[in-house]
Amino acid sequence: MDEKHKTIFVSQASLSDLEYWIDTAVDIKHELIERDIEWARLLDERTRILGSYADHHDEAIKESDARKATKERDLYTRMRELRLEASTQLDEVIKQRDEWKASYDASSAAAISLQKRLDDLGYQRQIEPMLEDVIRERDELRASLDSAEYRISNLKVSLKYWENERDEAVKRRDEWKAKYEALQDEARQPYETQPKRKCAGITCGCGMGDAPCTGEPEEPTPAKAVDSQIPMGLSQVKIKLLHPELGKSIPLPERQTAGAVGYDVHAATDHVHVLHSDECVTVALGFALEVPDGYECQVRPRSGLASKRGVTIINTPGTIDRDYRGELGATLVNHGPSDVTIRPGDRIAQLVFAPVETPELVVVGELSKTERGSGGFGSTDKPVGDGHLLLGGGVKLDAKNVEAAAGRVAEGRGVRKPSPSPYDLSEVKR
Repeated sequence: MDEKHKTIFVSQASLSDLEYWIDTAVDIKHELIERDIEWARLLDERTRILGSYADHHDEAIKESDARKATKERDLYTRMRELRLEASTQLDEVIKQRDEWKASYDASSAAAISLQKRLDDLGYQRQIEPMLEDVIRERDELRASLDSAEYRISNLKVSLKYWENERDEAVKRRDEWKAKYEALQDEARQPYETQPKRKCAGITCGCGMGDAPCTGEPEEPTPAKAVDSQIPMGLSQVKIKLLHPELGKSIPLPERQTAGAVGYDVHAATDHVHVLHSDECVTVALGFALEVPDGYECQVRPRSGLASKRGVTIINTPGTIDRDYRGELGATLVNHGPSDVTIRPGDRIAQLVFAPVETPELVVVGELSKTERGSGGFGSTDKPVGDGHLLLGGGVKLDAKNVEAAAGRVAEGRGVRKPSPSPYDLSEVKR
């Protein structure tokens, strides 16, 4: 075989190897797509399991009396099983991630080897489009791997959230059990016995009247029966997510510490708001509430945002009625001197749930008399003579002693100096 035929034979063998590696890369791509679909199915199954956990949690809370202890044990067992299932699914997803990573590394090594062989054979220009396809597939595999990492991190966060919910449910169960046992103990003694003597005081010396003491006790006075259905506090509030990123890139409402009263809420928007000085804007929160009967939800400003940036809620506290089912929002106003940027996911307000009373308003002709009467704004100030107000020590505040009073305030004599503000509004030009 001469040199020319030998070169042609080697080139054909190299092209056969190239086609083999290209087919291998395509097969790996299809396999990864199938695994991604399987991963999505597993994620949907986990979501269904978590939804089933929430349903079991709601049913367990509604159980009472004799069946309550049994249902709570069943709920605790089910929550533990769900946690084990979620942990198992997480391990499987991590295992699949590792397999994808190994496949990606193998594809990268194949692409590098192919590039080296193409350089040796001198077919760089002819095979360059195929090589670009292989590199593009490698980049797609890298993007899929990054997406899997992101989903795994979200899954871990969700798993941590449900573990905290389980701990809170166990804690509430113990509190309710203690309250229930205390109410049972009270219910066993529905009457109080308070014997009283019909005594006139002259005979026995108690000084109550004129007739002689009879010494006969009165009948026991029945006490008010204990109501075993006393509400034990608000345990759950249903929310409906309206923004697709809520619970993912935008956190759900949550308390920051165990002793916190307010649930921090975040801006659920798709773009950035620039809040100028003296400007107000309503920022959507991305969810709706179902407030239980006898309660209201208050939207309050965050103390950190108000003290550091001068941003508060213009109608604080805003009230969410129990029959409102629309999306919640916070109307922010900037009292500070500089612009404030509100980005998606920023903590902008807090929710506080409080009991309310709705009494019946009765129209009457007259109201009871009081010392204050109809005195309104400033009615408790103390006027002296011509209407001047008294300073400390009985000094009248008028044009003659304003300068002296200002000096005393500056020196701090008898006047508490205010704490410094984080920003000075005295130089702001309106």
